This record gives sequence, structure tokens and C-alpha cells, in this order.
Amino acid sequence: MNKFKLILFSLIIGGVIVMIPITMRSPEQAPFSYSLRGLFQELGKPFKSIDRAVSCVLPVSELDEKLLGDEIKATLSQTSIHENNITVEYLNDLVQFLCQETQKPFKYRIFLIEGPPNACALPGGVICLTSGLIDLIENEAELVSIIAHEVGHIERGHLFDAVRGELLRRKLGGSSYSFYAFELLHSTLSLAFSKAQEDEADEYSFRLLAKKRYDLFAMASAFEKLESMAEHENLDNVLFDDFFATHPHTKLRREKFWSLAKLWTARNNGEMWYRGKQNFENRVTLFSRAYADEWVHI
Repeated sequence: MNKFKLILFSLIIGGVIVMIPITMRSPEQAPFSYSLRGLFQELGKPFKSIDRAVSCVLPVSELDEKLLGDEIKATLSQTSIHENNITVEYLNDLVQFLCQETQKPFKYRIFLIEGPPNACALPGGVICLTSGLIDLIENEAELVSIIAHEVGHIERGHLFDAVRGELLRRKLGGSSYSFYAFELLHSTLSLAFSKAQEDEADEYSFRLLAKKRYDLFAMASAFEKLESMAEHENLDNVLFDDFFATHPHTKLRREKFWSLAKLWTARNNGEMWYRGKQNFENRVTLFSRAYADEWVHI
């Protein structure tokens, strides 16, 4: 076993040495030529892959994540969440529609929380949206872009990676999932994602928008609305902020996915895309009712 671990460790270190010069030669993809964000995101990817490879040898599985998610759902159900049952039902109908082909072995569930615009994902298929966020957006396509981003974090294993070590420690020590779920809900802010992980979640969201035929520009418009709520961001010092910011700059994300939407729709000229303003206002999902005038040429 020790020999196997030594070989595995040697392969990992060798992979790092090989990947660094390859990554350094990767072309800059950021929408602003003076930004180093693309480089920082690319540098994060090989190290994240190594982290996932190492974590896979731990004796915890997605079943453990499901059990933890069940406890988190039970805990949230007993807290003072938003009481608007129509909106909550609409959000959960929508997430089931979006997650018909997800790979994780659990059912996704959305909780609506009172508070300013925000969204977060938790292990086991738990997504929290705030009432302020619902008030901020204008149509179902924008809502889908946000939900899909959080689904992307869960489907790509970002949440499982963050809690895997603690799950193992508690599993070996005999601690209950319910106690850890309670602790996790009180330390959600500590589950910060890397720039590479945020980039993965963004790309997952964009692809899901395209697959479900929603307006691809909705992702950029959602970023634009969130950008107005982020007055603390300052692009004047972008070379330094790029490296230290937890999330990619909202403006950079908006520019990137506006350009991707423009390119995608140009390559699919003549296709119709769905906005869903009436769906959002009436709390009826696209898969329940498609309004003819919500399909648009872009």
C-alpha cells in the first residue's frame, strides 16, 4: 500500500511539473486584453484536478453527500424561510425541469430565504435563493442562469470536494450527519469557490441555457443586474484584483458571456430562444406552459 501511495504521489507531482509550462502557454481568454484573469483561472484547473484525484481515494461517496444533503434539507425546513408557497413551488418545479439529466444521486431542492440578492449551493442538491434576488430579476431565462450556476457547482463536485475531508473525519469518528449539517449551515460563507470553479459553474449554466432553449443573453443580463449590487468592485485596479478576488469580476463575466451568446446565436441563425417574462410573473415554468410571444429571434 505504501509503495502504491508513493507511486501515486510521484505521478501527481510529475503531472504538476508537466502542466505548469503547458498552462503558461495557454492563450489569454479574458474579454479585456490587460486582464490576467484568464491566466489565473487556467492555473487553477490542473491543481483542482489533482485535488479531486487525491480526494477520490478517501472512503466517502456520493451516498454520504446525499445523506448530508437530506439532513441539510431537514434543518432548513425547520428554519424561518420564506413563506411564499407559490414562488417556492415554482422554483422547485423549475429546478426539476432543469435537472432531468443530472448525474448526482439525489433530488435537487430550492429554499427561498429572506434577504438581499444572493444565491448559494450546499452539498446534497440544496440551493438557496433570496427574496431580494427574486425581486431583482425579470424573466425565467435570467432565473435559470442563476439556478443553473448553482447546480453546476454541485454537479461538478465543488461542494463535495469542500466537505469530503470533514465527512471522512466525522464518519471515522462516529459523528452524526445531522450535527455536521447544522454546523455547515452556520459556516456557509467559508465554502468559498476558486476562480476556476466559478468559471466551471458559469460554463455549465451557459450550456444548460442553450440546451433548454432559453435566451442566451439572459446570463449576461443577470450579471448586469448583480453588477449594480456590487459597488465595491473596482476595475481600475484589475491587475491586482484579478488575483485576490474570490469571484471573477462581474463585469468581466458579463462581457464574456455576452460575447459567447452573440457568437452562439450567430452560428444558429434563425433559431428561436425563450425569455419567459410571463412565466416568471405568473410563476409557471416553461415546461408547464410556453407563451408564444416569449419565443424570440436574437
